[in-house]
Amino acid sequence: MRETREKTIHEDSHKSSNDWEIPLFLPKIDSREGYMQRWVRMKIHGEDDYSFSRMMTMGWRPRPADTLPKDVYAPKTNIGEYGNVIATHDSILMEIPRQNFERYATYIDKKNKELEDSISNLNSGLSKGRGFSDIEFMKNTRRTTFNKPR
Repeated sequence: MRETREKTIHEDSHKSSNDWEIPLFLPKIDSREGYMQRWVRMKIHGEDDYSFSRMMTMGWRPRPADTLPKDVYAPKTNIGEYGNVIATHDSILMEIPRQNFERYATYIDKKNKELEDSISNLNSGLSKGRGFSDIEFMKNTRRTTFNKPR
């Protein structure tokens, strides 16, 4: 039995409603072999943002536009000393060799472990009385919290 056009259109519109995704403001571009990459904000409300210089200090560099495959479109702009790079909406695509990124991640893990150990040592030396309870180190965050007794 053949389906009517209205029924097919109606069913198709219901199927796709669950597949909708928020449109990306920044294009999705695959990273180069051996590199990590991410979009970094350069300006916010027209003012320079420290994110770009912080990432440069950590070893990230703007991704040159000529590293894209010929069949991939990405917005490009000329930024002075960096030449033609991939950039849009006050953001720039930056990359770092995977090996450098892994060394940095290992360094951060080591520093977090040292912080966690120092908090444990501090807790073991505190007397439990009036005031604050143990200091907690929240893993996978950048915050240390102090819990006030109830």
